[in-house]
Amino acid sequence: MPRGRANLVQTKLDLPPSVVAPIDRSTSIGKVSFTLEGKEIASLPVYPMTDVAQAGFFGRMYDSVRMKFQ
Repeated sequence: MPRGRANLVQTKLDLPPSVVAPIDRSTSIGKVSFTLEGKEIASLPVYPMTDVAQAGFFGRMYDSVRMKFQ
């Protein structure tokens, strides 16, 4: 990329509306894309920073009800 054009780079983060645990930190949950003048110059997977454990019984019940209304 030519000098002085870094401020023209646009980023786009593609993530699903919801992700269901458990999630291992080595599992890709989305992607980030970098574009310059409408042309994609790079695309990288997005990973969680840490493992996400499955919630307990009541946490799963709460989450399932909450997700039905989103």
